[in-house]
Amino acid sequence: MKSQILKPFMLTFIVGVALILTNATQSNAQSGPTIKIKIPFDYTAGNKNLSAGKYSIGRIFEGVFVIRSEDGKFAGLVTALCGVQSRSNSQPKLVFNRYGDEYFLSQMWLDSSTGSQMHKSKAERRADANTRLAKNNAKPQVVEVIVKIE
Repeated sequence: MKSQILKPFMLTFIVGVALILTNATQSNAQSGPTIKIKIPFDYTAGNKNLSAGKYSIGRIFEGVFVIRSEDGKFAGLVTALCGVQSRSNSQPKLVFNRYGDEYFLSQMWLDSSTGSQMHKSKAERRADANTRLAKNNAKPQVVEVIVKIE
């Protein structure tokens, strides 16, 4: 019983602290660029299922990013495994792995030269395994959403 009460409290506490840190570091020059992007499909980022819509995404510090929905219904943190270097300058973008009708955030390119590879969630690993079994070792379709400057 005590554990059932503490889990939601701890989660709320951690999210609250993260949001406070996010707000405190938004003006910090080291936090990196923030992009605004319209994602035309529902997707999963980390362990969170998110609806299609407009989002702002920024780097808090190396390997930690904040995603906020424009409608204010979602604000959360996602972590990345490592940085990825681009061989060419391209626009900021998000890269998704698509398995059937499920989309999973795979990479974030907040600037043109350096991206971040996201952790594969349990749900994505399961979708990947199911796709490989059903389609003779098929790989996910890669979908890129380019940032449109408004």
